[in-house]
Amino acid sequence: KPFEIYRKIFSQYGLGEKTGIDLPLEASGFKGESTSLSHLLDFAIGQYDNYTPIQIASYINTLASNGNRYKLHLLKEVREKTSDEKIGNLKEKINPNLTK
Repeated sequence: KPFEIYRKIFSQYGLGEKTGIDLPLEASGFKGESTSLSHLLDFAIGQYDNYTPIQIASYINTLASNGNRYKLHLLKEVREKTSDEKIGNLKEKINPNLTK
């Protein structure tokens, strides 16, 4: 039960679950299988489960945003192709969205 409580709290910060970033084949990290109380202290300080770099980025972003967790994106906007090297008209803009 203590491991479930910690994982629920950590998941609220984006740790241990997929972030939904606009990349294929996102991993959810590694969750340890043992529920031995000897591993609980390691788990409490973040040294039992393993998190992906994008999950760590989501965690840092959540802390920096005063607890607001935003869906991560690599794409800012989509523009039309032009024949010259000028920037084309804006087709789509990706806005920040809060996750639940």
